[in-house]
Amino acid sequence: MNCFRSVAKGFMAAFALSSPLLTFSVPSPLMAATKAVAVVRYPAVTSFSATPEGFVPAGWFIEKKIQGDMNGDEVTDLALLLRKDDSAKRFLNKSNPSGAIVDTNPRMLVVILARPDGAGYTLLGENHTLFPAVTRTTQKDPLASISVEYNHVLKVEFQTSRNEDQATTTDFSFFLRPEGFALVGYSRVDSEFNFINTEESSLRIFYLSGERQVVKRSTGDQSKPETTYLPKRPLLSFGRVGNALTFNPDAPY
Repeated sequence: MNCFRSVAKGFMAAFALSSPLLTFSVPSPLMAATKAVAVVRYPAVTSFSATPEGFVPAGWFIEKKIQGDMNGDEVTDLALLLRKDDSAKRFLNKSNPSGAIVDTNPRMLVVILARPDGAGYTLLGENHTLFPAVTRTTQKDPLASISVEYNHVLKVEFQTSRNEDQATTTDFSFFLRPEGFALVGYSRVDSEFNFINTEESSLRIFYLSGERQVVKRSTGDQSKPETTYLPKRPLLSFGRVGNALTFNPDAPY
């Protein structure tokens, strides 16, 4: 418990198990790129393995492996971004001169904690719904980065653009609490660019305190955020956080 308290204190200062049957749809190469026709059944993930590879179900692969201490025990834990390995769900992006491949296979994020004695890893949590499906062969992958911050926070960032002049960056921050691995922070920044300056509208929510900050500013503007507080409520667990692009950060989950 002291470990949790010290880690939580560090997070607050620095920041100022889902079902294997969840599904979503992906496109068929024989139909329009925006039509969903195939249903993906997410496989079960083991609760313990001697190696990270032991958490990878058959037919999936490790797309990214992110290292960091997520429980404050000074042992390196892992976040595994897994992706289904189906060649029929990969397409050539004909609008890209470089001939880039667009992968419409589904993803899931699996977080595992290393045992202090070095005898393998235990499953902390898995999420099937956070990562938006890529459903068009001209669509840019919205996933920007996954990292483990120095304050033991797992951060997942997404970036989207409506055109060359408008962009949105969305961050989700997850932290291990005594009650479980949960969403503790959310940030969204909408930016609009022009020849003169940049207009930004941002929202930040600190779920541990309930603090909600909104600010709109232009280049050089030092406007302070408008702060309100959300009603007290339980934290949203890691596995229940939904699609990053449609997620409602104010909803009383």
